[in-house]
Amino acid sequence: MCDSDITVWGRTVNEYITVCPVCREGAMKVRIAIHNVPNIGDILMESRKCSKCGYSHTYTTPMEVREGTRIIFRVEGEDDLRVKIVRSPFAILRIPELGLEIKPGPLATMFITNIEGIIERAKEIGQTYLTLATDKNEYNSSKRFIEKVEELKKNMRFTIIIEDPYGLSDILALKDEQRKRIKKEVIK
Repeated sequence: MCDSDITVWGRTVNEYITVCPVCREGAMKVRIAIHNVPNIGDILMESRKCSKCGYSHTYTTPMEVREGTRIIFRVEGEDDLRVKIVRSPFAILRIPELGLEIKPGPLATMFITNIEGIIERAKEIGQTYLTLATDKNEYNSSKRFIEKVEELKKNMRFTIIIEDPYGLSDILALKDEQRKRIKKEVIK
């Protein structure tokens, strides 16, 4: 495979077979490609898929740096759940009404989802904490958080804030009315 090959994944840079970390068979296909994402720029995507056990994983890394940005979007109805969220591996995502702050960790990758996906992810976080609770206070706190997420889903009135020091995250809406509710600020 050479770097001029064009696929649905973008421009393939390299492709090879290696040993799967799960089943230890030499059946994992690794594809590295450069893909251009509108409003974001070039990203490096590395996808891994084992043909024996089915294990797969994708790493996505932005290849550009811009001015830091804060993006704010006010969710006002069910139709807003389809608005796209692009979060770089450097960005903090907040939902103030939940007291939720998703910070990047050392292994964070870029992800693309929609607002509904963010709400589902918040619920999963609450359920994980509920499962791991070591005392009654932690259990009750996790239970209240899950209830707040459920209430948020019913009311459809909340705010998504993304702060990205490298300006690689975005909120993408299809409708003009939704785009008008996206506020972008430069941050230092």
